[in-house]
Amino acid sequence: MVPRYKFLFQSIFFISAVNIALSEVTVSIGNVSVDGYTEDIVVPVTVSNPSETVGGFQFDVMAMPTIIHLSGVSPINENDFSADYNIFDNGSARIVFYTNTGAGVSAGSEEILLNLHFNGEDVLSALVDLEAYNLTVSDADGDVIAGNLVNGSITIGNVVFF
Repeated sequence: MVPRYKFLFQSIFFISAVNIALSEVTVSIGNVSVDGYTEDIVVPVTVSNPSETVGGFQFDVMAMPTIIHLSGVSPINENDFSADYNIFDNGSARIVFYTNTGAGVSAGSEEILLNLHFNGEDVLSALVDLEAYNLTVSDADGDVIAGNLVNGSITIGNVVFF
């Protein structure tokens, strides 16, 4: 009798964990390649939200090595969304993206919502990792929902790997 209950509880736990994992919002920073000395490097941010309407999100990002810095952010749809950023003393930046209308980003979508702009005019060649952390995602009502981040990168110029 005990093994049957044990199996039942394990099944319920597994199904709950799978549903939670599959319903997370994913914010992905793109991987881009540009020529050396590019003044405006545009990196797309894609949001995938399988089951929740997203009202907004914020996260921190740091370019490693710190040879370039965030110089701007721009929402793809400026009529329905706004974005802003702050640069911290350590070179990292906090990006904030939110809906202007209250409608949010519909559940079941995966789309580029935001562009990050970096200034690389002083860099001839480099591989820069964009390390993202401290993600907070909210639904259309402002309640916090689960989410995860995917880091990105920028390849500037001709990078040689050994």
